[in-house]
Amino acid sequence: MRLTGSAMDGPTGTFGTDSEMSTTKALAVIAISHRQAPLALLEQVNLDTHGCTDLARTLTDLDAVSEAVVLSTCNRTELYLAGFDLDLDAALAALVAQTKSDLIRPDTHVWFASGAAAARHLFRVAAGLESRVAGEREIVGQVRSAIATAREAATVGSHLDCLFRSAIAVGRRVHQNDRSAPAQLPRLGLDAARPDATQPAGLTLVMGAGLIAAETVAELVNREMKFVVSARRTERAALLARRPDQVIPFEQLPVMLDRAEVVVCATGARTPLLSVAEIEAAMIRRAGRPLVIVDLSLPRNVDPAAGRLPGVKLVDLEDLVSGSSLVEVRRRTEIVDDEFRRFESWTAGQIAGRMIASLHSTVRRLCRDALESSLADVGLTPGAIAGASHRIAGRLLHAPTSTIKSLMANGDEAAARQILTSFGIPGWSDGSESDDASELRAGQHHLQVIASARSVRLVARSGQRCGELGRVRLRPGSVAEVAS
Repeated sequence: MRLTGSAMDGPTGTFGTDSEMSTTKALAVIAISHRQAPLALLEQVNLDTHGCTDLARTLTDLDAVSEAVVLSTCNRTELYLAGFDLDLDAALAALVAQTKSDLIRPDTHVWFASGAAAARHLFRVAAGLESRVAGEREIVGQVRSAIATAREAATVGSHLDCLFRSAIAVGRRVHQNDRSAPAQLPRLGLDAARPDATQPAGLTLVMGAGLIAAETVAELVNREMKFVVSARRTERAALLARRPDQVIPFEQLPVMLDRAEVVVCATGARTPLLSVAEIEAAMIRRAGRPLVIVDLSLPRNVDPAAGRLPGVKLVDLEDLVSGSSLVEVRRRTEIVDDEFRRFESWTAGQIAGRMIASLHSTVRRLCRDALESSLADVGLTPGAIAGASHRIAGRLLHAPTSTIKSLMANGDEAAARQILTSFGIPGWSDGSESDDASELRAGQHHLQVIASARSVRLVARSGQRCGELGRVRLRPGSVAEVAS
């Protein structure tokens, strides 16, 4: 699957998928999320910061991919790409190669989007509308971390940087206007661990010292439940615990497995911390007392096979799904739509500016060249010729400039591009070479300035057809006057 930059798949925008040649970058996203993929696959493709950096650099090494950002959370791994001729199959193959995943089925587990759909998807992600726990607050920080990692890796340019900054603004606005506290993973996990809250609560062991572990401790304190905290770095665990006797060295985990009623795993470990053998041995020592394990980590901290042991109830991310009310979903969607319209308007203005700059640069250069070759013998100085060419081009292009602005404001980029084509400019530069050089080279084949001592005519040629676009009459004592 290949994407070539052109008009965005929507009313307005910077990115697109037309097969025609264009100098506008295409945008695409390759998403593997909880909506399509099982937890085992999300676990395989989950990447830490170093993995995201390595993959982003691999992606930008592919032909025609100029920018790449990798967003990897417990709910998703998504590749955001910008370039002129994107090969999505090659990008997906790079993800498979790095993660050594053998579970990916592109037709089933992978969601592709381009242009406006890809941009809107990122806005929905930042708003928490695509999360397993709808409305989660952590996703905004994860989106911010993803673009920061890409900046440090030098794999992002103005296109994706602007898109991600806009998405972060969406998430910030959504959460600033939250009317109710969204459910958090720890809250859902503890609810699943103790469906009957009227029963006396035993001891809860929290494994980890990061954000999720901290939220778990806060929830336990709020519920007035007994708990202890264990982490590889004891000093980190001490920051979460309320008393020194609530900190358990990591080496004493087997003892705590004997005592705890609930174990909440929330670490960043890349391999399981609790094996089936360890849990099976603990269940023998527990002499029939049940054990509930809540695994909030990805990759998982607990071997999934442990859930099949007698007396063990294993709850993982696939078991924890929460939805916002219809009112909250509608409110968040309205914010996404409003911010997306702002983004479209801003990007349309950027495109219009580059179009107009290209058009004026080409016509000014051609006017100057024509005046130099045709009027040098009538005594005009180089300064006078340069001034005349600038004014002639400005007057000739007043109408098409206004039309381009109007068309882009109304979302009709295709019609705006036709204006450039009618002036003999089939494409416009996006930084791969100097604007003046590329546009002049295009214009020399299609746009001609015919000058004499009395007038300058601007003529567009296409094959055997030609048409006069405008004429400027030169008068003694003045620089130029538009005659028609």
